[in-house]
Amino acid sequence: MERKAPRVRQRLTRPRSWLSALPCCLLLWVGSALSGAETQREIVLLKSADTPLYARVDNSLRGQLRGDAIHIHSRTTDTLAQAPIKADLVVSIGSEATRIALQQSPPPPLLAILIPAQAFDRLTNDSDHPAAIRVGTLSALYLEQPLERQLQLAQLIKPEARNLGTAVGPLSAANLHALQSASARFNLDLHAVAITPDDNPVKRLTPVIERSDIFLAQPDRKLFNRGLARWLLYITARARIPLIGFSPALVNAGAIAGVYSSPDSVAKESAEWIRRWYASPDGTLPPPAYPRLFELSTNPSAARSLRLNIADPETLKQQLINSAQP
Repeated sequence: MERKAPRVRQRLTRPRSWLSALPCCLLLWVGSALSGAETQREIVLLKSADTPLYARVDNSLRGQLRGDAIHIHSRTTDTLAQAPIKADLVVSIGSEATRIALQQSPPPPLLAILIPAQAFDRLTNDSDHPAAIRVGTLSALYLEQPLERQLQLAQLIKPEARNLGTAVGPLSAANLHALQSASARFNLDLHAVAITPDDNPVKRLTPVIERSDIFLAQPDRKLFNRGLARWLLYITARARIPLIGFSPALVNAGAIAGVYSSPDSVAKESAEWIRRWYASPDGTLPPPAYPRLFELSTNPSAARSLRLNIADPETLKQQLINSAQP
């Protein structure tokens, strides 16, 4: 009788491709995981305080960086006593967070945001930090708008203006020379008054405002408080002089228009800087700079009271963007 081939032999010779490919799949998966671990960067968002403004910037920045190979931790300055900062990059939100981050030994690579230029310059005015700026491990995206953008807005609001008034305080006084140079480029004669906390703001502001065609408010936390803002709004309205503000609150209170950074625009531009840092072969940051992105608002009621016909905010913003292009 003819014998049949053992069935076990047929099972042994049957292809087992999925089992033979398993070791290769495991190796590829492990290699991919290791590669991802090597390229992921650790970032600490250090907030000056746990306030709604800083929280909004924090949340918006996290949203902008979602999907990037970046692991983000959020901390406030009061937590640093328990554990020091350990990260590839620290993004300090506000002046106090920047001051605390610079006190770390050694200072970590640092990008300061939501900080005035004068405050950043003051905090980094020592022998170590300027060198750090040169090698690209310390930088800032300033809070306030560049002077050219503010002056362009002033000319769009009142093209015939020839005399520009302003007031400077302890911090903004450092910008007076730059403002004089920028005003000259726009064919504006600058009339500036320095105000101290002991001065009578009405006596100091009134002569300058009366000589001005338009008045530019300077963002100076040691100069501008609620009382001074009220007097400035009152005197400019009485003299029928348009006031250019630096915040939506000042525009809502009576300034005719203003350019400023919003939490979302700060977060969006900061995310662009972080991606440039991430893509840089040597991990360098862009040099300190004024923001490219900005928001603009107007006060139609103030414009009507001054009998000025101004464009809507979107049109003015586009005109500013176009004028900045080479």
